Amino acid sequence: MIRFATEHDKPAVQTLTQQTFAHNDKFWQRFFNNRYRADHCLVAEENNTIVATLQLIPYQIIVDEKSYSAVYLYAICTAPEQRKRGFMRRLVEFALAELKKQGIAVVFLSPQEEYLVAVYEKFGFWRAFVSKLEKLLPLLLSAPDAEEAYRYYAEFYHNKNHIKLSRTQFDFLYRELRYHHSNPPEKALALILNNEKLSWITIENTQLGLIDD
Repeated sequence: MIRFATEHDKPAVQTLTQQTFAHNDKFWQRFFNNRYRADHCLVAEENNTIVATLQLIPYQIIVDEKSYSAVYLYAICTAPEQRKRGFMRRLVEFALAELKKQGIAVVFLSPQEEYLVAVYEKFGFWRAFVSKLEKLLPLLLSAPDAEEAYRYYAEFYHNKNHIKLSRTQFDFLYRELRYHHSNPPEKALALILNNEKLSWITIENTQLGLIDD
């Protein structure tokens, strides 16, 4: 069964996510302590056990100075013993159907491995975003505080197509970059759900996202 998570599911979702992405365990502890929301999480359940999960992280995408709703499919993972049984496919299909009903314009994700690009292309995703963070990163790290860093960020993306970070999202990003040396993704795939005029747009991907308050 595919469903939205409940607060009761949080320990199981966190355990599965941290086991899958064990190389960055401390990051996930911070994520689940500060940014996780059950209503932005899907789970696959079998025999009363959560066997797969993904996060739905809301964004706005700015294209030609107009704002469009977007969601980042994030931390998609399946328990090792349950892989190759179609749980990931069912999670993504459920997510896309729900987001289309909600009127979300764009869905995007950032595959951790190159072979996954072909997997997600089967759902209709295409290579759309290119990270420009290497140009912005020196400015952010040179800022004396988060307030000044946010000013650099806003100036950098003024009049550019980009994934907009709320101030809450930006502050989490800034802390991760400055104090925890997290590495952002270099590319992402996108799928247009409800606004076909965006189909040929290339957008600068600023970082993996984190849930807004």
